[in-house]
Parts: sequence; structure tokens; C-alpha cells
Amino acid sequence: MIITCSDMYEGRLAVRQLRGETDCEEQNLRLMELILEHQHDLLNKSTIDGRTPLMICIDEGFLNGIEYLLKQPDLVRNACDSTGNTAIHHACM
Repeated sequence: MIITCSDMYEGRLAVRQLRGETDCEEQNLRLMELILEHQHDLLNKSTIDGRTPLMICIDEGFLNGIEYLLKQPDLVRNACDSTGNTAIHHACM
């Protein structure tokens, strides 16, 4: 299954809804892998409040997603959200 959406906010809502409906983290990880395989530029895209996929995974406690994202060589680890917090800050909150 491939999800494409021209509106980034709508796309993230769809992925969040699918994640909420699917209780299996392995399927969630596979979905993330598929999306990033086909739209690699989403790796560092941020939401309207500046959160990156890494920050979202941290906030949601999605450990498999965090591990997968940290293995990506193009991941920007020190990005800041709209309040100036990085992924490390999100992990500590």
C-alpha cells in the first residue's frame, strides 16, 4: 500500500490514523519504510508546529520507528521545532 497526499498535514493525519487503527508496530515500521522509499524527502519534513518524523516517533513512543530513522544517513538530527526543541528535548520531556 502506498499513500500519497499533496497536503503534508493531511498525509500525516492519515498515517497517524492508520497507526492508531493498527496495533502492530511491525506493520507501522513497514509502512514508514514504504513511505520513505517512495518519498525520501519526507524524512526531514516538519509539521506545522515544526516537529519532524523523528520527533513524532519520540513523542508517540514508537521505538522501532526511532531506531529506523536514526539509521538513515540523511536524517537531520538537530532540527528544531517551532518552540526551539530538538529531538533530544522531545526525548527528555
